[in-house]
Parts: sequence; C-alpha cells; structure tokens
Amino acid sequence: SHQCTHVVHPMAEPPLARPCRPNLFWHSESFLISSMGDSIRIIRILASKAGTSEQLPGRETSGGPSRLSIDTMASFRAGGPIGGVAPFGKDLLLLATPPGDEGAGSEDLPEVRIVSSSNDVLASDVLQGDDRAGCGLAG
Repeated sequence: SHQCTHVVHPMAEPPLARPCRPNLFWHSESFLISSMGDSIRIIRILASKAGTSEQLPGRETSGGPSRLSIDTMASFRAGGPIGGVAPFGKDLLLLATPPGDEGAGSEDLPEVRIVSSSNDVLASDVLQGDDRAGCGLAG
C-alpha cells in the first residue's frame, strides 16, 4: 500500500554549469520542501478516506488504509543553483549561488537567503571566505 508520484522540476535555461543534488526536507507531517537545480517546490501530502482529507500521510485510519493525495502548493525559481533548503518558521532558508558567470569572483560566492513561499527575499547575506561552494560542491 505505497504510492509513488513524479515531481517534474523545470530545467534551468541555460543549463547550470555545475550539477546540483536534489534536496528534500519535511516542513511538517504534511508538507515537503523539494529543491533541484534552481527550482523549489512546496508539496502537500494528505491522506484521504472516503472523500475526507486528514493530515495523516501514509498511516492507517480506523476504517483501513488511507489513500494519499500529493499536491504542489507553491513552485518558484531561486535565480541560481540551490545547495540546500530548510524551513525557517513560515519561510524558507536557502543556500544558493547567485546567477552570473561562474569563476567571476564574488558572484560565485554562496548566499544565505530567507525567502517567503512566494519567493519574496526577506533577507540575504553573502558567505565570505575562500570557498566557492555553489550547490554545496567544492569548486
């Protein structure tokens, strides 16, 4: 009694110079945050039984197994490769590399950003240092 779904992430245009690993993070029992390349999706997973929706993903209810519903609640692009994503209260915390020419100095330094679920940047700061992390990879 497992359910599988395919989450399509848009490919960057032009393709990213360095590959980025996908990231998954549970925000709560029903919300999953997914990032791949430069795109982010907030996914809601609900269990439903006989036309009702309960926030019990993958669990059995008193009347037997429940069926899962998987919906994309928000989807946006960060404008550059994402090395990591995590919930930060109601917002998201991103480790991202700003768009620009790779190897062009400070444009290649990773940033920590706090963004809303509608991709409004609430705060950001460049991580200073000699590491060029882009996508969490040593470069």
